[in-house]
Amino acid sequence: MPNGVLWASFYGGTNIFIKGPSLNDNPAANILWFKSVEFSGVKIPAPTLTEDDSFNSNPLLGFITYRVPAVHELFGADSAAFDTYDTLNFYISINAPDVFGED
Repeated sequence: MPNGVLWASFYGGTNIFIKGPSLNDNPAANILWFKSVEFSGVKIPAPTLTEDDSFNSNPLLGFITYRVPAVHELFGADSAAFDTYDTLNFYISINAPDVFGED
């Protein structure tokens, strides 16, 4: 089982590399999802890849690069809403639709 980033700031900015088969050739077309452990498995669509993320990705070689957003941006909430948490855990998955829009 892959291990990810063990520690990152709640304010985002950590670059991660995600490897996997059958990624969409267009890096920005790969849709990332964050599944929250602490919030009963809530699955949240991540903000799309930035231009830098897309440039640094190579889906043909099986990886994309992504700069993790701030937790409050991910949830669309005020940053103070997470003041009572010391840690948050997420599983990341990718939806890679093909040219016909099928997963």
